[in-house]
Amino acid sequence: MTSLNLLGQTIDGFEILSELGRGGMAVVYRARQQMPSRYVALKVLPPEFGRDASYIARFRQEADSAAALEHPHIVPIYAFGSSESLHYIAMKLVSGRTLKSLIDVQGAMRLEDTIVVLEQIADALDYAHRNGVIHRDIKPSNVMLDDGGWVYLTDFGLARGMTSSLLTQTGTVMGTPAYMSPEQAEGRTNIGPASDLYSLGVIIYEMLTGQMPFEAETSQGVLVARLYQPPRPPRQLRPELSPEVEAIILRALGRQPEDRFPSARDLVSALRDAERAEDSAPPAAAEYAPAPVVETVPTVAMPLTRPVAPTPTPLPTPPVGVPHAAPPHVGRTRHAPPHAVPSTGPTMALPTMGDTIAVGQRPGAHDHAARPKRSWRGCLVGCAIAGVLMLGGAAGGAYLVYTYGVQISQADDARRMLATSGDMKASIASLEQLQAAHPDLDEAKEYLALTYLLSGRNADAVRLAEPFADKGMYPPLGGVVLAMAKAERGEYQHALEAIDQAIDHDSGYALAYAVRASINADRGAASFDRDLFSKAAHDLDLANVKLSNEDPLDRALIFAATAHVHRQSYELSDDSAELAKASEALEQAVKLQPKLAYFHAELGYIYSAQGEHDKARQAFQDALDADHGYVHAQVGLGWNAYYTKDYEAAVRLFDQAIQMRSDDADAHLGKSYALAELSTPDYQAAVAEARLAASLAPDRLDVQSELGWAYRNLGSSLSDNAARKDQYTQAEQQFRRVLEKNDRFFDAQLGLGWALQDLALLIGDDAKLHDSLDTLDRALELKKNQPYALNARGWTNYHLNEYDDALDDFNQALERDAQYGDALLGKGRTLVALEKPDEAKVVFQAAVDAGSTTAQYDLDELK
Repeated sequence: MTSLNLLGQTIDGFEILSELGRGGMAVVYRARQQMPSRYVALKVLPPEFGRDASYIARFRQEADSAAALEHPHIVPIYAFGSSESLHYIAMKLVSGRTLKSLIDVQGAMRLEDTIVVLEQIADALDYAHRNGVIHRDIKPSNVMLDDGGWVYLTDFGLARGMTSSLLTQTGTVMGTPAYMSPEQAEGRTNIGPASDLYSLGVIIYEMLTGQMPFEAETSQGVLVARLYQPPRPPRQLRPELSPEVEAIILRALGRQPEDRFPSARDLVSALRDAERAEDSAPPAAAEYAPAPVVETVPTVAMPLTRPVAPTPTPLPTPPVGVPHAAPPHVGRTRHAPPHAVPSTGPTMALPTMGDTIAVGQRPGAHDHAARPKRSWRGCLVGCAIAGVLMLGGAAGGAYLVYTYGVQISQADDARRMLATSGDMKASIASLEQLQAAHPDLDEAKEYLALTYLLSGRNADAVRLAEPFADKGMYPPLGGVVLAMAKAERGEYQHALEAIDQAIDHDSGYALAYAVRASINADRGAASFDRDLFSKAAHDLDLANVKLSNEDPLDRALIFAATAHVHRQSYELSDDSAELAKASEALEQAVKLQPKLAYFHAELGYIYSAQGEHDKARQAFQDALDADHGYVHAQVGLGWNAYYTKDYEAAVRLFDQAIQMRSDDADAHLGKSYALAELSTPDYQAAVAEARLAASLAPDRLDVQSELGWAYRNLGSSLSDNAARKDQYTQAEQQFRRVLEKNDRFFDAQLGLGWALQDLALLIGDDAKLHDSLDTLDRALELKKNQPYALNARGWTNYHLNEYDDALDDFNQALERDAQYGDALLGKGRTLVALEKPDEAKVVFQAAVDAGSTTAQYDLDELK
């Protein structure tokens, strides 16, 4: 914006009194014209633009266009001239305010008041069109209302004749994106009156709802929206509007020029007829209807009477204003392993994490101060749009934008397509086309990387995002995507380095803080480190503060990250309230992005952790309905079948996931579990699947630990002692490999305790039993009162003949889970060893009732 300041100066007989407003191209002053004596609005082109012939030509065009149009609702031009390097236009000074300021202050208007204003705009527009002039920048800030309600149309700076090509080239967009017609957005040269009528339709929509027909955070996104999406039905925002009024507005916003009204007068007449029909219609009977999802907009009564033409006054009062230009993580711990099902337990004192996070209100379209210093959502090289060149159709709509000769990516096209339609394939195809055409364009790469990540293509996301590390994680979205993808793989140190650099580049980027919170939650849960959860809580607080600056997709991702933090907090605390918070956060995410499979699937995993298997199944199905190729939803269905004990179906569903993506570690891991639970278990195949999963996810400690459990299960199924020893040894070695990477990884500590006990009993080595006891003590230091660890330690104490300690361990485990069959069996045998057979019978019977077949033999022995 120019720094021009002419206060107190006189230019060609115009004394500059005060500044009324400034935009990107000109400054408007209140001035006193000496001859004749009158106050005027003086629009001045600054010297830096006065040296550019194209700006001078456009400035002169404004004066010529408006001066040629003598109409009571068009601001009259008094003079055009230049003084030294300054060019100026003197025009009538209107005492009042812009229509934009009226809408901003009052919100949605009554239909009657809207029509009063529109009739005057329509008169001016139709007059201009009859005289061969197309305005091309119809918007509320170019409509003035004086103190008596008289309306003036102003700022003909972009106007041109219907047959003129002056200042217009193919592919060049002229106008204000929020109000442009689709043909303007495409840079067509044959712009006609219908383009102005479309802009008028946008104004009508805004006046009656207080909102815009298309939501987008960037100018590029606004352009894309009108090319590919229908406008939001006005009655979603304001249900009391009649269907007839809504139909008129939507016709005015017809995508093709021929779909719109033939003239502005016809448009306003249709609204007037609809208003009369409402007035004459009998009151409708009250009828129940569900409230719309979108909050309704209250109307504000703006008492407008039909204005009387003003009488000129030589010294008008100072005007109010003059128009001027204005997982992520995709399943790092999706399932609770069957051998380590979390139990209820004492609540760990953790900082609040996301309790107060709410869907932020989007800032005003012009509230740039509220935005982060750089947003990945389309602040592409910081340039305003000056042109759009279409390269493809709606489905493959990659196109280029030209801003003063600088070619930038219109990657928001595919992003908006993704967020509004959920069409992952079309979005990826569009971005791949754009990235192939412009391989050095960072915006195309970061958008495509994000889309790959949301579609479950982690390796492709890393491939595209990793080069941003050489640039210090700029643009920041590249760092965010890389951090999310690395965290999915369990590469937390690399993930932290990426996200820290992204935050260094943009400290206002809320999503970056939320992603860092989820990474630290993963680390905290893996190491039972409460300090890391405190860091996660702090980052979520920062994300919450900045949340209102983010668009719906960012907010949904922030809610997903918040849910993950709560999910991991549950792993540490066993507090079911954390799962409730997680589901609430993801339900918010789904509301924000109902067409993206990613959020439905993540919600499904949380429902699974809560034991809400029907809701989980529906969430996974909703994800597949949104994107039938989304492998993580298919894997979710497999786990759903597993948890409901339909193991054959689980194997089939996991196989289908593997067919969708053979490199998905979770699909192979799930199949491994299901194979081990079939009526005729296939432990060899289960180990093979677990090995494959471990090879696909070498840095995911949860997957590596599961391979140890698969070895142990196979060993337990074998009758040959040498073969059993080999499998138990492999299990021990696998668990130790995990603990070498993180000696506080609970699942591996638990597994190692069992493997050492198995080996000790097989080879008669009491030293290994003591090693098992020490290992399980360390596990319980990490997670006190965990029933599976207590049960394991109970059996170790039993085999060490420490019966009192064993009985205490089994009792503690049963306090956590009264139906835990293996703990009941161990307690029964311990009672027998303590010579308490009657008590043992009762416990064995409880074990049988809980499903233990072995306990029946012990019960028969006592009888």
